[in-house]
Amino acid sequence: IILGLSGIALLGSILAFIFPSEEQHNNQSSSWDVISNILGYSYFLAWTLSFYPQIITNCTHPEKAVRGLSLDFIVWNIIGFALYAVYTTSLRYSAVVRQEYADRFGGGGAVVIQSEVPMAYHDPSFTNTTMFNVMINTM
Repeated sequence: IILGLSGIALLGSILAFIFPSEEQHNNQSSSWDVISNILGYSYFLAWTLSFYPQIITNCTHPEKAVRGLSLDFIVWNIIGFALYAVYTTSLRYSAVVRQEYADRFGGGGAVVIQSEVPMAYHDPSFTNTTMFNVMINTM
């Protein structure tokens, strides 16, 4: 477990420096910005890796693929990720949405870090793959 967590943290650090935040790119970042970026990419990797065991089970042992797997969980994940994708994309790229958020809640607006947007579109692909496998294995 420690080796896995260390690997995720290392890869998260590498991704954070390959894909710096806007503040880092403009040389206006604090150490908290760097830490936030590292944690964001580490979170992205950990969450992504959590989808693989179910997909591997679905492919290697189709008879066990849906045993104990809740269809409701998959459907709610798909809905949740779709809404999360709209939310993160809007707050990341729409100046109008960011301004409305700032007006309503005060301050400079919501901060959506760079790693959240790809995750919002990447993870539903895994959930949809799982749903597809469930549909095939239950026919």
